Amino acid sequence: MVKTVLIAAILFFQASAVNAQGKSQCIPAFEFIPFEDAAWAMPDADGKIALGAYSRVSPDGQYVLRSLSGQFLSTVTVMKLSDLKDSVKKAKAIETSFANEAFAVQNTWRFLVEIGRQHHQLSTVLNSGKQSQSDFKAGVSGFYTTASEVSEQNGVATIRSLSWPNDDQNSGQGQLYNRVYQVRKEADSKYKVVAETGNKYLCNNLRKTEGTVFTLPMLSMDGQEFSAMPINPKDKKPTTRIYRVSENNEDCEIVDDLKVTVSKLIFGPTIGDKKGLVSYYAGNIYVYDRVLKSHLEISGFPTSVNVDGFPGFTRDGRIVVAAHWNDCPGGQCKMRSGYIRIDPYQTTYLRQVVQTKGYENHYPTCITHDEVVTAKEWLQQHK
Repeated sequence: MVKTVLIAAILFFQASAVNAQGKSQCIPAFEFIPFEDAAWAMPDADGKIALGAYSRVSPDGQYVLRSLSGQFLSTVTVMKLSDLKDSVKKAKAIETSFANEAFAVQNTWRFLVEIGRQHHQLSTVLNSGKQSQSDFKAGVSGFYTTASEVSEQNGVATIRSLSWPNDDQNSGQGQLYNRVYQVRKEADSKYKVVAETGNKYLCNNLRKTEGTVFTLPMLSMDGQEFSAMPINPKDKKPTTRIYRVSENNEDCEIVDDLKVTVSKLIFGPTIGDKKGLVSYYAGNIYVYDRVLKSHLEISGFPTSVNVDGFPGFTRDGRIVVAAHWNDCPGGQCKMRSGYIRIDPYQTTYLRQVVQTKGYENHYPTCITHDEVVTAKEWLQQHK
């Protein structure tokens, strides 16, 4: 208990301090955002408040797209989280008509996508909920599809979508394929597909070392890299690896190997010329540092926390995760459910890295309020 209080005090001091680079004040190390008091935020038949599954986090940390939202909500909901500057923190639910495993186009979250490839503008879903109408159909259709906006130029957004086979024999593993498409907003404010490749199968150039069968693919924020686990690699060690997609949208280059198997890898933003952190869930939240080749647990929570779900990254580097936690104002504890936004650079093990000689500048002191605002402004310009 003393150790927990001490860590909390240290983190509070760090969050209150001015960033050493003088940019602006640090954000809180941990921001707890409980579900609003509503009928849907009640325990299901199993006695627990549903946190959902397959969560995807928006680049500004304001929204979470989640499946399996519990018996009191639609299968897929968009959760709207309070802003960093809001004094009262709440997470609200917006119901949708989407089926399980709907996904977002990462990087900008310009679109939310149904498994039938129907693309809805995020703003339309937020305003219309279950009555939202899609703009177009494009991309691949498969089990647990992932998509990212690669670039935008002259009003045309380029998007890559990637998946694996979706049939009774191979659902969940097989040769990965992707499709690249371009869209443009028309005068009626709806988007239209202006170009699209066919299905292009990935990594045939690596079949001698990686084989052709992969599982658990996830795209990076910018769609240039993806993680996956080869089922039958030549080294007989099926571990989670990171690959870079070539300009022909077919060949791959292996750029990292986590040396462990994780069920889902989430890419963080690239910071300067450094490869960003990636995160995963293994009973708790972990990050893998692609420079140090180290696995670091996210710890130092100021209260008892039960993380239940896969974390996501924001554009400014925060981690967002669904959880249950003890809220103990005045010593009277109550279990809360909702989301936690985390500044990983202020957590215990990442602080220990920069306290090691030679690594003092490996991570920034913290994420600042200015950086959160800058990321949000960038996102507003790419909608």
